[in-house]
Amino acid sequence: MYKFDILRLDRTTAACGLETREPFLDDDFVDHYNKLPIDIKCPRNGIEKYHLRRAIDTYFPDLLPKEIIWR
Repeated sequence: MYKFDILRLDRTTAACGLETREPFLDDDFVDHYNKLPIDIKCPRNGIEKYHLRRAIDTYFPDLLPKEIIWR
């Protein structure tokens, strides 16, 4: 599910009678993410969602322990 855009995810799951919960559906966040170059969206050093993890670690360092952010 993480490999597809939100609209495709919603249609695909609804066709099977499922309902998904997509976190981070803030319009500004989705617009920002869609404008990112593809190389930023790809995993780095084997870490999925690297861009999001780094943003949380940089701008909200007290939100979660580093062990949780980078696991």
